[in-house]
Amino acid sequence: MNVKSALKIFVALLALFTSSANAASAPGLIQLFDGTSLHGTLESISTKDGIAWAFPAAQGPLVLRPDNISGIRFDSVVSTNRPNKPTCRFRFHNGDEVLGDLIGIEGDNAVIQSWFGGQLKSPKQAFSSLQFSAHGFKVL
Repeated sequence: MNVKSALKIFVALLALFTSSANAASAPGLIQLFDGTSLHGTLESISTKDGIAWAFPAAQGPLVLRPDNISGIRFDSVVSTNRPNKPTCRFRFHNGDEVLGDLIGIEGDNAVIQSWFGGQLKSPKQAFSSLQFSAHGFKVL
């Protein structure tokens, strides 16, 4: 599995988590790349339709394409309570970041163990930086 596929799986897991962990909508703040910030609630995430975001000034949820969204910050989050903390932050040239463990380097590829996608393979040239922490990184 490559990193791009794993990130798509992560978005799908986020959608599943927000719909199953909280039957009601997930309140928070969505930020768009043009600088717009909207307080509201996440209604749904779909790879076909995009992200539905409800906010008080709109008559119905806005459906936004994921490539217009710079981030979503939720008002309340639940700790994952994972027994192990990831020991490495992988930063990619395209701006993506993944927390995980460096399993090894095989030729031109690095193998990453992630909590959301298992073992991922990525070309070494895709990394802009690796940051290691002996104490691990906390994942909410």
